[in-house]
Amino acid sequence: MIDTAVKLTNVRVAADPMFYPGPDPKQYRCMIPVIKNMGKNSVTGAQMTQSYTVIFWAKYAEMAAVMIEKGRQVTIDGVLRVFPKVMGIGPDGKKIYNNITTVHARRFELGADSGKALDARVNARIAEGKAAGLIPQQMTVGADYLLKIERPKYRQFNPAEVAATGRFGFAKVSLGKGQGFASAVNMPAPAPALILTQDQITAQIAALQAQFNAGTAAKAAVAVGSVDPFVMV
Repeated sequence: MIDTAVKLTNVRVAADPMFYPGPDPKQYRCMIPVIKNMGKNSVTGAQMTQSYTVIFWAKYAEMAAVMIEKGRQVTIDGVLRVFPKVMGIGPDGKKIYNNITTVHARRFELGADSGKALDARVNARIAEGKAAGLIPQQMTVGADYLLKIERPKYRQFNPAEVAATGRFGFAKVSLGKGQGFASAVNMPAPAPALILTQDQITAQIAALQAQFNAGTAAKAAVAVGSVDPFVMV
């Protein structure tokens, strides 16, 4: 029988591991049932899952027994094997078989803790810290506060943000075909200021001077007709 390589990504451990020891450590075996989420049925909307029995051998069996717990997410590389199992005897006296599918693990990687498990772990550590006198007894902060996550909110694309940071959110921003991606140093320079001719500059200076002269003349006219209250008449 030819083994078929398989990768189970982020499957959930459905029950407690079952460890089978023996006189030879090379024959140690640990069996763990896992469930893979297959999404929802497009017709009924029901959640679809696929169940597997994963078998770990020898040193991996010992590791799995102490590292993988019920409810944990895990990714497993292994080989798929199918073998017949006798389920009973039929009316005709013949054996009834059922094909059993197992995955023999070659490598595994633990997924992240669930939110519930992480909260419990942090609260347990806080309780230990209080008991040891490392944390004040009056402290009321718990895992819900310490592990609170602020999720980024939706916002529309903003070129000004790209100009300032070189990115939009976490994403690199394309400058166009063949031009690469934006960054804080390669953003297009702002448009240069309008260049005026000498005649235009002279005209603008004359206009500003005329405005200044008019304002000065108006102030002088007001001053002539005013009376200084501090001067004796």
